Amino acid sequence: MSLLNENNEDTNLTKSHVFKERLKANVEKLKYIIEDYTKNYISHFRNPTDDEYANTYQKSENQLHSFRSELFEIKNQIDSNSGKLNNHLNSYDTKINKLKKENEKLEKLAAKLNQTSNTSSERISNYQTEYELQYLKNWALALTFITALGVTGVIFTPVKKVV
Repeated sequence: MSLLNENNEDTNLTKSHVFKERLKANVEKLKYIIEDYTKNYISHFRNPTDDEYANTYQKSENQLHSFRSELFEIKNQIDSNSGKLNNHLNSYDTKINKLKKENEKLEKLAAKLNQTSNTSSERISNYQTEYELQYLKNWALALTFITALGVTGVIFTPVKKVV
């Protein structure tokens, strides 16, 4: 189970630099929109009966509302991306936890196999040592037997009298 082989759904997320550029452009526009709005607000409320001032004030107010709705749209896209990113991170977290559990099981199995290997190596070494000791005992017993036969033969052989 590989995280790299999964379908990479992160590619459909909007990159953060796109939002930064859009926000930077909007902040630059905001200065002009506010200047225009304040100028037209003052003009309209000084001359409330003049239709030209009312129309320019309405246009400025509409620009301000469209600016606000554009910021709201950017905020919604950022929230949507955050939600998608959280979902991806949660799925990766569950996959990582599953892989950690599997890894623990495999490490325990590897330790058990290694321990079995070490135990069998120790047993082989012990049997070799026992074999060598028994081999030496057998030779010692054979030499003792030969020596005992020789001594017995010397003791029980008749002595010739010299006359």
